[in-house]
Amino acid sequence: MYFKNFPKIEYSSTGRTDDEKLVTHLLKRVAIKTGLKDEMLMLDDYSVRAGDTPEIIAGKHFGSPLYHWVILLTNQITDRYFDWPMTEPQFEAYLKDKYGSQVDSVHHYEIQQTSGPSTSTDDSHLIQVNQGTTGAITITNREYEVREQDKKRKIKLLGTEYLNEFVLEFKKIMQSTKVA
Repeated sequence: MYFKNFPKIEYSSTGRTDDEKLVTHLLKRVAIKTGLKDEMLMLDDYSVRAGDTPEIIAGKHFGSPLYHWVILLTNQITDRYFDWPMTEPQFEAYLKDKYGSQVDSVHHYEIQQTSGPSTSTDDSHLIQVNQGTTGAITITNREYEVREQDKKRKIKLLGTEYLNEFVLEFKKIMQSTKVA
């Protein structure tokens, strides 16, 4: 459903015109304008649960797993293996691979900012500081990576009433733009 909307281009693996083949232009991309996603009223907040995949969420929300690409596109997820929250076993393997035996070692130190909101639900109210800073708390590699995963769990879902219009607009953009 997603790739059938991509334009076709002539391509030669040798650079010769006599062996060109018509192929899907996989490098063609469409994205929601920067900053617009957070302002759009047609998007609802959703927290990805353990075991959720884009297909599962699309099936529940849109009635078909074939719309998984809408979820990925509206959340600017281009690599579902690194931009999507990991399962617990994947996360543990990732920590072991990245940090080895240093998983519970210091990643950084931080304090809460002294002005503005200090009870934010995200970590934007925290400031990284040097180790000797008064009141600094230690954040381990694991704690840091858990926060990063939690950020990935916060996605937006396109309202179901806008799905058809979104898909039509996507098709129009993909088919109308000339390929260089």
